[in-house]
Amino acid sequence: MFTSEESRQVKLMRVTKLAPEFIKAPVRAYLRRSAIRNALMMLSDGVTDERVHGFHKAWGSGGFSADADYMLRLASLLDKTKGPVLECGTGGTTLLANEIGLLRGFNTYSLEQEREWVKTMDGMMAEKCATKVLFAPLERLRDHYFYDTGRQYLPKHFSLIICDGPYIDVSLGEPYYSGWRYGILPWLGRAERTWDVLLLDDVNDKRAEAVLDRWVREFGVKVDIIKSTDGECAMVRR
Repeated sequence: MFTSEESRQVKLMRVTKLAPEFIKAPVRAYLRRSAIRNALMMLSDGVTDERVHGFHKAWGSGGFSADADYMLRLASLLDKTKGPVLECGTGGTTLLANEIGLLRGFNTYSLEQEREWVKTMDGMMAEKCATKVLFAPLERLRDHYFYDTGRQYLPKHFSLIICDGPYIDVSLGEPYYSGWRYGILPWLGRAERTWDVLLLDDVNDKRAEAVLDRWVREFGVKVDIIKSTDGECAMVRR
């Protein structure tokens, strides 16, 4: 049996099936927001693989979306962390961290380089919020780009770092493009922040191996590569 909300969504899909695109687009956006909201409500009752899969499906699987296996592993880490959490780059993982933070009592600080996307993420957040999305434009350093956190408040210690950014476009040239996500560990040192575990997404990216090798050489971290059918991620520990 459908709930009243599900029945309304089914009716909307049927009504708009033959409608022009300018009508279909806002309806699709509404249905997606509703699906995301419903999936997050399920997570508020507890974190299970099935509920995380449901949220991943509702969020979508576009080119900038975390894969399902990565999201499951992240949910497991978030469910066990005492926080606070630092996130580099925002998206579905931000909403996941927010929901689990509300459930487990920790805060997440998310750095985002695009001002308009900060507004989008804020609009998707629950009324009760355990996540602060911070606008942090890219700053060019010696051989890499990283977020300019300015005078933003950030904790002195992070139990978990979710590293899915910044986005470094090829148009920025070298050595910056190859520098990719290198900047998080130098930033932690400059900002005198400590941390326990870092989860790096997109390790199948051709730039990842050199960055991980450089982290090991310069910061003495331990790296464990985690393979899945969707891609690879890395667990980095001090």
